[in-house]
Amino acid sequence: MFEESLNCKKVYRAERIRQFDFYSQKLKRLQKFWGPFQWVAPLLALALCIVGVILSLATRSYAHWLFFVPAICLLMITEMVVEEVQTRLQLITDEHRDLLGATQYRASQAVVQVHPCRVQRWSAIHQAADTGLR
Repeated sequence: MFEESLNCKKVYRAERIRQFDFYSQKLKRLQKFWGPFQWVAPLLALALCIVGVILSLATRSYAHWLFFVPAICLLMITEMVVEEVQTRLQLITDEHRDLLGATQYRASQAVVQVHPCRVQRWSAIHQAADTGLR
């Protein structure tokens, strides 16, 4: 019965590791794309505004704003959405990292219960760590 419980914990830990790797890779891919674009998007929006004003002054027509305004709005909306997704993925990755740490701690506690001869050494280490954390 104890071996089944230990096996179940191993499966749970493997699932946590897989989820952590999945979300961290997803976050890395997003940051790889968004990092350079994060610097370009505001400059591109500013450039579109300046070009639009220059065209308005030169041609005395406002028809080109039918293209420039949606393009500027699309850049702003894209920037907001990607920032929100990036923040959410960072929070999910941090949550899975914390859960993985808690799972590893529980697994180490199970090892202590399996090997009572190591309990004294283990408890001495954790008492020192707990007093350092408090």
